[in-house]
Amino acid sequence: MVRLGFGLFTNALMLVLAAWTVFADEQQVVDDPAARQFLKAAHEARHVWHNFPGFTAQLTFVQDGHAVQGTVTVIGTHEVQVQIADEKARRAVTEMLRSLVAHRSAVPFEQGPGKYPIAFGTPDQHPLGQLVRLGDSFRSAYRIKDGHIRQVIRHLGDKRMTITVLEETPTDDGWLPHHFTVAWWRDDGTLLRVDAFSDRYVKVGSFWLPAQRRVVTAAQGQLSTTVLQLERHRLLEARRSQR
Repeated sequence: MVRLGFGLFTNALMLVLAAWTVFADEQQVVDDPAARQFLKAAHEARHVWHNFPGFTAQLTFVQDGHAVQGTVTVIGTHEVQVQIADEKARRAVTEMLRSLVAHRSAVPFEQGPGKYPIAFGTPDQHPLGQLVRLGDSFRSAYRIKDGHIRQVIRHLGDKRMTITVLEETPTDDGWLPHHFTVAWWRDDGTLLRVDAFSDRYVKVGSFWLPAQRRVVTAAQGQLSTTVLQLERHRLLEARRSQR
């Protein structure tokens, strides 16, 4: 099991703090073909699920020491069914799995970030790579290094969200982030919340499926830990996922 040490968490927080300044000098995004190709190559380097039938698995969900067990059925990339007696836990697990599945969905670049103008940001020596701006309603920005997306920044109402990838797992056809942080800010720069994620995957057939997600959350002066464990994975038959 991968462990996120204090030093790694602290370094991640420093990178997150640096990311908050990205939108300090906002400008209109004019499409640049070179920036578009740069982001597209990084987008297509991710491991995604092509022709994914779905899977079933047994699950254990632990939140701050309270554990419950159940089962999950993921149908294609469009439906998540969780069977747990505890309703609060069922909602939490469903939300976690929907996020995991959505990030593995094979959405063509042209239907995702490629729908918007794309341009390079001001060149700098940032350790997470070149800044790329998107002309979407979220004023999204990416940091890309060595062909991989290292950071994603979005503006959501009066808040900003920063996703920072710390470590990755190589696959046959790309990569999977397995250590990353998600930070939330107010527009005035106040840090509201940081979630530190540690993910583990298992290969079933040609698909890398989630085996564990651990989330350590710092918010409102408190720390909490959540772990979702999946085992005994079984792929669904293709025809069932298409119903």
